[in-house]
Amino acid sequence: MSIETSATQDLYLRRCIELALRGGTHTTLNPMVGAVVVYQNQILGEGWHQQFGGNHAELNAINAVQDQSLLPVSTLYVNLEPCNIQGKTPPCTDLILRSGIPAVVIGCSDPNPLVSGKGIKMLMDHGVNVTMTSDSRPFVDLNKIFFTNQRYKRPYIVLKWAETANGFIGSKKGQRLIISGTDALRYVHYLRSRYHAIMIGKNTAMRDDPYLNLRHYYGQNPTRIVLDIDHAVTSDKNVFRSSGNVLIINKDRNETEGPVRWFAPDNPEAFLNVTVLMQELYTRAGVASILVEGGRFLLQQFINQGIYDELIVIRSDKIILEADISAPLLMNNFKFDRIKPLGSDTIFFKFNHKLYDL
Repeated sequence: MSIETSATQDLYLRRCIELALRGGTHTTLNPMVGAVVVYQNQILGEGWHQQFGGNHAELNAINAVQDQSLLPVSTLYVNLEPCNIQGKTPPCTDLILRSGIPAVVIGCSDPNPLVSGKGIKMLMDHGVNVTMTSDSRPFVDLNKIFFTNQRYKRPYIVLKWAETANGFIGSKKGQRLIISGTDALRYVHYLRSRYHAIMIGKNTAMRDDPYLNLRHYYGQNPTRIVLDIDHAVTSDKNVFRSSGNVLIINKDRNETEGPVRWFAPDNPEAFLNVTVLMQELYTRAGVASILVEGGRFLLQQFINQGIYDELIVIRSDKIILEADISAPLLMNNFKFDRIKPLGSDTIFFKFNHKLYDL
């Protein structure tokens, strides 16, 4: 058995990321994980976590090795610390020990307090040579949703809006405005494909009547979440017309009819405190990530309370005379982290870097 050089380790760990991404939103509340079994710089087996409740990446990679007699002289690469607990599947640490694999290279530790460091310790206590990468950031980035879920017990939150060149996002008359170009439209649908749910308020649902589905990118439709305290949104609106689940946040109804779930928070503070609402959506409804595409009022609540992980603003080069609803206000000292041109529009990004404080 030989441990590869640092550069070679990075190569195989990058391959783990590529494999992990195949899981996409199918892993839901679980992390995206890829694993590779290597012997003498040759990949013997690969695997990834394909769906929530299914086999973990380590099992799929080990099972993919045709000559199992090589496992005791091979190295396992995995982007996230192997679990040591019994969940929907057996502990991966037990599997690794039974396989006889003598060396494991890991991208980052698991943020789940039931696992964090314990999987690594179990492997080391049984004589496995465990190596941690020197830079965990790419692996934390890969599972930013899972890290946020585990650390803050809430969904990963992305705020997004499109605004005109002079800072307006809509019309008070209720007419639907086409603010951004076709490239930005495709980008928005790509964003929708990456997150578990998409959220709007009742005014957006009634006035703009959006579908909130994927029409310009592949993937499964996100769960549509509508904040509708007093049941103002009628069943003929487009949010109910697309395939996929709908979750209606209201004050007094908890029941499910087909793909529609009415969700009443246990804590009445949820209608005033975004953190309380988000924590209930995660713990009770299992919502892992949310793209907030609501109107000014809803977006402003998240901004004012500082509850978001990314902020994305698509700024058009156009001025639309009918637009008279201002974009949400940002603090005077607010600075974007990145600016990117996209067709006729410009995208501004703000990222929350707290996850790197491992």
